[in-house]
Amino acid sequence: HKVFQANNDATEVVLNKLHAPLLTRFVRIRPQTWHSGIALRLELFGCRVTDAPCSNMLGMLSGLIADSQISASSTHEYLWSPSAARLVSSRAGWFPRIPQAQPGEEWLQVDLGTPK
Repeated sequence: HKVFQANNDATEVVLNKLHAPLLTRFVRIRPQTWHSGIALRLELFGCRVTDAPCSNMLGMLSGLIADSQISASSTHEYLWSPSAARLVSSRAGWFPRIPQAQPGEEWLQVDLGTPK
């Protein structure tokens, strides 16, 4: 587990990097702190092991990662569904059903299809 710093408003973009390579098929994000409620958008960067080293976008923005590959513990309503977590989106991002959940209780998960 790793804790990353996030943005403080709806427009700020924060880049977080893992310093060591990580081979995984699933990425699960569990927000630990928030101001008024959880709202999450993201892009993932990486590549297949055979293509390393690299820093390619893995498909949240392009749609290479399908909506069906993005899941969550809950969702507030359709407009804030897990697929709304794509970084560049006209939507507000993923928003869980319980705005005042306990830290780590809600999660957003991306299935990369194969380990990358």
